[in-house]
Amino acid sequence: MGRLDAANVTTLSIQEGQSPGESLELIEAHGVGTWTWLLDAGEVIWSQGMSHILGIEHVPEQQSLEKYEKLVHPEDRPDFRNPTRAVASAIMTDREYRILRPNGELRFVRSYGRLIHSRDGRPERLVGVAFDVTETRQALQALHQREGLKAALRELFDVVIWTTEADGQVRDEIEWWHATGQRGRVDNWNRLDIVHPDDRQKVRDAWEQALRNRRRYSVACRVMMGDRYVPVISRASSVLGRHGAIESWVGFTVRQDANFAVGLDLARDVTPPLSPGQVRAARGYLGWSAEQLAEHAGVSFSTVRRVETPGERGVRDQSVAAIRTALEKAGITFTTGSDGRTGVSLKPAEA
Repeated sequence: MGRLDAANVTTLSIQEGQSPGESLELIEAHGVGTWTWLLDAGEVIWSQGMSHILGIEHVPEQQSLEKYEKLVHPEDRPDFRNPTRAVASAIMTDREYRILRPNGELRFVRSYGRLIHSRDGRPERLVGVAFDVTETRQALQALHQREGLKAALRELFDVVIWTTEADGQVRDEIEWWHATGQRGRVDNWNRLDIVHPDDRQKVRDAWEQALRNRRRYSVACRVMMGDRYVPVISRASSVLGRHGAIESWVGFTVRQDANFAVGLDLARDVTPPLSPGQVRAARGYLGWSAEQLAEHAGVSFSTVRRVETPGERGVRDQSVAAIRTALEKAGITFTTGSDGRTGVSLKPAEA
């Protein structure tokens, strides 16, 4: 299980026969802590989970209002010396604040409190629960930054930014609707409905080739915008996870008559990528070693080895193009069938 927050802490089920102490220990193991402010005594005490959030060793006899106050960011400290004002302002009932751990780490905490009265009706203590929400806040910040970047790119280059799942399926239908105007459920290949009928197979083939080769998707086609078809260029690149697997694709679509599209090299996208097997087979036809291919192409030996390694993506497009050019100059022809199968042949020597 991951870290809990206020929205899902109640999803932890307590097994029959489990003591309150065991339940609290289970909850506090997931980034939750509890605290109590004794108003008359001017003391603050907290649980082991709260000590973990604060980044300190849990030593109950060393807990004090002064120690807790020092850990709270100076700009977020309530007036601990005036508990009456704190109670009247209700600041402790629902707030987010920052703490500075002893190691210098800044963390964000969400806290909810409740005022407990004595039998004679006087405010006696505040009790509460706190959640470390640093990761959640950072994720939201990253999301806002990403959305801001996408908005800036749209404004600068007049492009549509979109994302898909690892298999090329549209990730965010609402985003797709706003970008394309297409309505209804977008799954499988019905997103091709906005593509000109004569271009649909080309778009599908381009995607399938990109998925097979784990390389960039690129296609020029016509899509419906408003009441007419408009020529566009679409490109996408895969986003890899920590272990090298494709997690998603991010791409853009731009009208071919847009200023940004003028500088795009469409001819480069027509050339299918080389497979490792094609390069090895081409060397075999020519009787070249990897060192000889590197010399003819003007690249390093390690670059040739990476190009010939299945799944390797750390090679620049310019290096692959240099290898292709060297082999083609030597008489090699590379082929890719409509079914995606690749081939190699050697042109006969001229008489």
